[in-house]
Amino acid sequence: MNREHLGDAYDFWKRAMLDVLRKPRSGIRIMPMVTDKKWTKLEIGTYKTLLGARTDELVLQNFDRKEGFPPPYPTGAKKWGKYNLFLDPDTGIENKKSKKSGKRRERSGTNKSPKSVRYLKHSDLEDLLGETNVVAVYQHAPREAEGWLTTKLNKLRSNGIKAVGYEAGRVGMIFATRNKKRSREILKGLKKVAGPTAARRISSV
Repeated sequence: MNREHLGDAYDFWKRAMLDVLRKPRSGIRIMPMVTDKKWTKLEIGTYKTLLGARTDELVLQNFDRKEGFPPPYPTGAKKWGKYNLFLDPDTGIENKKSKKSGKRRERSGTNKSPKSVRYLKHSDLEDLLGETNVVAVYQHAPREAEGWLTTKLNKLRSNGIKAVGYEAGRVGMIFATRNKKRSREILKGLKKVAGPTAARRISSV
């Protein structure tokens, strides 16, 4: 998320998508994945208001690969895989899955590439998925446009992830989970939101 886009129409749309993600008695955490300098309290407050979030739901840390991602959870808190998560990268999930070596880690290693701070790695997404949680990721459409959402979802399916996507023009929201029941719940919720447009806007694998 870059402050240049703070307050645009998509922020209001994100809020509607978060309402689908929210589940009674289940915690949600929001990672803005800020890519520019540290935000002011006013900017943070605006983002929180636009998304209808509580202060304790925001995970505020500049998205710095030199520090690793995801950020460490607070002492005494649940692991990220216990929470429903919303990640707000500049571009979305990486197009080409990067290689990952060694054992799975809670935080990825250093990556100083300027472009890497703008997207979410497949390996990081996988690390955030527990047995029953859902991770929602804001996604811009790649340049190849037509059929892009299905392509993205199929890449996740190849890793054993169940994914549902909502396409809204040049952007979309991808909901990933390892749990069939949660996948069905998300699909049902999105269809309710989309109404008669569901057939052309919603995809699942």
